[in-house]
Amino acid sequence: MKRNNWSPLPVISEFKIQNEEVFPEMEINGEIPLSKDLNYGKEIELSHKNRNFSLQFSAPSFANEKLNKFQYMLEGFDKHWITANSTSRIVQYTNLYPGNYTFKIRSSNSDGYWSKIVSYKIKILPPFWLTPTSFLMFFAILFGVFYFVRKEIKNRIRLKQELLTEKVNREHDIKLNNEKLRFFTNISHELRTPLTLILGSCETIAGRK
Repeated sequence: MKRNNWSPLPVISEFKIQNEEVFPEMEINGEIPLSKDLNYGKEIELSHKNRNFSLQFSAPSFANEKLNKFQYMLEGFDKHWITANSTSRIVQYTNLYPGNYTFKIRSSNSDGYWSKIVSYKIKILPPFWLTPTSFLMFFAILFGVFYFVRKEIKNRIRLKQELLTEKVNREHDIKLNNEKLRFFTNISHELRTPLTLILGSCETIAGRK
């Protein structure tokens, strides 16, 4: 008997998002993940809310199909190849971080001959709050808050300085008025004594006459 040394390329037979099968031009959660069949385009772009998905793969080799094996890995997530048999042909990924991934898969026929690697590019888009636009808006808001806080602090410092200056000026005016009052009091006292003496002398002279 001849050994079967031909191993066909594996294909993605089913693609699901949140357990719902997705077809080309089909909208799910407000987006269209596939513009054409995944095995032709070999690219998927998913939003953050559609990052929970599963892939089912198969190989168009029907000779001793139960003996077919598969190896796959999600480059950027899996560190090693994962081996699966014909009864476990579904792989599921959940909560992937935003970024670019490559799903690689190869299959072997019943005689152990491995096919070439087939690759599918998968891009997980970040949520809005992790996009450059949101970071720019965040820094703009942060800058605005910092500017107004700094302006308010400067206004409070200026107001405090004005109040302090006014208090100092008031105390200076009070002190000056007290000095004036003391000066005029002393002057009046100094003038009162000689005037009293003169007045007493005048009264004495007037009494003699």
